[in-house]
Amino acid sequence: MMPSRILFLAAAFLVLPAAQEDDEEAPRNTALVRIYPALDQLVDKADALASEGRFEGALEIYAAAGRHPNALVPLQERTGPAARHVGVLEYCLRKIASWPPEGRAAARRFADPLAGQAFRAARTSREPQAAAEVALRYPHSSFADDALALLGSLHLEAGRPGEAAEAFERLLALPDADVPRAVALARLGAAFAAAGRRDDLAGLVTRAERDAPGAKILLGDREAGLGDALRDMLRTAPEAPPAANEGSSWEMMQGRGA
Repeated sequence: MMPSRILFLAAAFLVLPAAQEDDEEAPRNTALVRIYPALDQLVDKADALASEGRFEGALEIYAAAGRHPNALVPLQERTGPAARHVGVLEYCLRKIASWPPEGRAAARRFADPLAGQAFRAARTSREPQAAAEVALRYPHSSFADDALALLGSLHLEAGRPGEAAEAFERLLALPDADVPRAVALARLGAAFAAAGRRDDLAGLVTRAERDAPGAKILLGDREAGLGDALRDMLRTAPEAPPAANEGSSWEMMQGRGA
């Protein structure tokens, strides 16, 4: 019995160092990750189709890959002895973001039916997680901007101005958003004000004057200049986060260019 016990302990000792590797390195170890099973399709064939302008074919491959949400894809670039990995969804979205305008337009047409259905369900349920899911899964669709606007408004109404500000910042970062930029800037200002982030709000005044000079918004039933509205928020913004929600009145903001 003793020799067997010694062999067992020796084997366990040999295994322990691998199990105690730094967690940050774990995604780089291909023995510990579930690799997407059709890499040749996802990488080689999809890239070839996209390079030929056959974006719909590449999108079909990406759609099939979405059925493996827990699988990872190794990136081509390397930062060490092993390749880094990203999730299938992130990989596909990175590829689409790198496409030319006609490719991104194809991605929008491809995504819109499902994205529209998901957005309408989120709007009906008014569940922040549902709105966030639309923006996450369909960032190239026509509904990503509406989903982020809804997400920010829901967070603001619920007294979560920090989360609201993050959603409005993401909305402003979208390259093809249909939500008027002045409205997005004003709602971001309302989130900063509700969170007591006076420095961020002061910076937003300068940003609005640069990005949307002369823009107008509707505050309830009256029209106001975007810059004036943001300065009014800055004058009345508290120094610390308010205890109660103060952002729901901004739900009625609408806007147009100068």
